[in-house]
Amino acid sequence: MEHLDGYGWTLGAVLLGLFWFGIGYNELVARLEHSRQDRGYTSFLVVIGDGVAVVGVAIVIRSLTLVLVMLACLAACGIPMIVGSVRRYMRERAADEAATRERVRASYEP
Repeated sequence: MEHLDGYGWTLGAVLLGLFWFGIGYNELVARLEHSRQDRGYTSFLVVIGDGVAVVGVAIVIRSLTLVLVMLACLAACGIPMIVGSVRRYMRERAADEAATRERVRASYEP
C-alpha cells in the first residue's frame, strides 16, 4: 500500500462520500423500482452509479490517463450490457403490446 502514501485523508473522504452517495442513490432507485419507473432504465442507473465511482477514483489518483483507462474498460464491458438491456426491454414492451392487442381483439369477438 506504499503507493497510496499521501492519499489517506483524500481516500478516506472519497470513500465516505461514495458511501453516503450509495445510501442516497439506493433510496432513489428503491423509489423508482417501487413506482415501476425504473423499467427500461436499469442499465442507465448502473452507469450513473459507476460514473460517480469513477469521479471518486479520479479525485484520489489524480491521473487523467488512469481514469481514461478505467472509463475505457467500463465502457468495453458496459456498452454491450446497456444495449442488451434496452433490447430486452423493447422486446418485452412489444410482447406486452401484442398481448394487449390480442386481448382487445378477443374481447370483441362473439
